Amino acid sequence: MNAKGVDIVLIQPSYTMGAWIHNPILGLGYIASNLNKEGINCAIIDDSYQNLGIARLLDVLKTYDAKIFGITSLTSEIIKAHSLALAIKKAIPGSVIIAGGNHISTLPEETLREFSAFDFVVVGEGEYTALELVTKLKNKDTDFSGVKGIAYRESGKIKVTPKRDWITSLDDLPFPAWHLYPNIKNQKVFSLITSRGCPFRCIFCNRALGDTVRCRSLENVMEEIEWLITDFGAKIICFEDDNLIFKNERTERFLDICIKKEISKKITWHAQFRADKMDFELLRKLKLAGCAHIYFGAESGSKEILGRINKDIILENGIEIVKNCKKLGINIGTSFILGHPGETVKDINKTIQFAARLNASRVEFHIMTPFPGTQIAEFAKKNKNDYKLISTDWSRYNPAFAEVMEFKNIGNKRIKLLHLKAYLVFFIRNLRFKELFLMFWKRKWSYVRQVKSILINRNKLI
Repeated sequence: MNAKGVDIVLIQPSYTMGAWIHNPILGLGYIASNLNKEGINCAIIDDSYQNLGIARLLDVLKTYDAKIFGITSLTSEIIKAHSLALAIKKAIPGSVIIAGGNHISTLPEETLREFSAFDFVVVGEGEYTALELVTKLKNKDTDFSGVKGIAYRESGKIKVTPKRDWITSLDDLPFPAWHLYPNIKNQKVFSLITSRGCPFRCIFCNRALGDTVRCRSLENVMEEIEWLITDFGAKIICFEDDNLIFKNERTERFLDICIKKEISKKITWHAQFRADKMDFELLRKLKLAGCAHIYFGAESGSKEILGRINKDIILENGIEIVKNCKKLGINIGTSFILGHPGETVKDINKTIQFAARLNASRVEFHIMTPFPGTQIAEFAKKNKNDYKLISTDWSRYNPAFAEVMEFKNIGNKRIKLLHLKAYLVFFIRNLRFKELFLMFWKRKWSYVRQVKSILINRNKLI
């Protein structure tokens, strides 16, 4: 893209938490394509994908005419995002910074109070909100009261406009503007979403896209799949739906279409599901339709704990699903959380043993983290369910560590030791020594930090 004539640059700061597969950010692509559709010229910098670093990123930004910059951020990256906003304002006088993302949508007023360099924040889905806001900024219209779904400062006060309704007609959104990413022709992994929203009530999740599921038509979805294959040479598609796979008519139709179109000869794809929504026949169809990897949150090996966190799945279902996936040649990933409300060391050891018994293709163990907007965060703030909030340093909100919430029933150092134990038991019991070594090597600095925190005051377990 010609750097001249760009109205807004959309930026994803680099992740510090790492990622399983590096693929361009879906949200930025959607916002950019919707802006482009209405004649607003965009550029995208995804530093989690491009790895520029702040100095080089600022050099790139200076080549554009833009004075409007949109920054998206996770909770753990919000401080880094604000540092970038400060650097942009210093390097490019007159800059206007719009911030968005799940953390900001949950805490819009608090974000503006805490981070002075953000001029506007977007709450909820950003496609139409960004379009209205950027249009006003471009036209130098200073009355923002009619733009739904934003917060901003006016005369020293924070103004929050009414929430914007969720987008119900997702087919109306143009496909993500992947062409705006540098070197996109070398990219073979792309994200795609067929629905937004989650109807379930897990207490550790804030359901960022709402609790009503809104679906795209399958015709629209298949058109995008074919477009990614034809125009970008996609080889892997990662579906980002909270739950793509259900035992329902829409899923059956989707799989039937994929099989009929022989999608498995062109790409493989990955998706998430719930363990109570799967059976062998559905797995068989997934394989025929091109699915190579599925993932579900098992969360715990205790029936009592699963009920307590509103995760109404049956442990035996998970065992059967993993067994059937191995039989069919589908890679399966599972994740578990340590430190549920009222959980004991005995409960966590049940989870570790259950995970090892499952022996899924891939496993992740997380330490419960009180992300804003979740019931867990409310428990921690109110010192309930054996939790106590001890930090709002957002950079420490990382589920690999226990640094922001006290686990009064277990002790923070003990839960860190159990976190390390979980991986050791999983890999060693299943004789997967090479994978254990590779995982620890890839995450070595994370584990160095973890071990240091355990060794400090090692006689204490809180």
